[in-house]
Amino acid sequence: MKYLITEEQLGSIADGIQRLLTSLLKDKRYVYKVTAEPIADEDYEDESIEIYLIFDMDKLLGVNDTNKNILRVRAQRIAREYVEKFFPNIEFGIYTRAKSKRD
Repeated sequence: MKYLITEEQLGSIADGIQRLLTSLLKDKRYVYKVTAEPIADEDYEDESIEIYLIFDMDKLLGVNDTNKNILRVRAQRIAREYVEKFFPNIEFGIYTRAKSKRD
């Protein structure tokens, strides 16, 4: 079954995750930006999306690799729980990456 994912819903998903991560990670703003994009269809007429958690690596310079990994996994878990709770019919993948110049 297909669900129509609107551009507004995609923005709502990204904004909600961004606000939640900012509050739960004590406003350290390690997560620079969250984006949600449809996997295949330009018209958003699909039930699958990709969510990217974009980390600002400059703010993680003093953090060791173990703690970076813990932060990444924690952020992914928070995002997964948010989407499962508020958008239960959407299939999704959550990915992390470092902030790039195009961000």
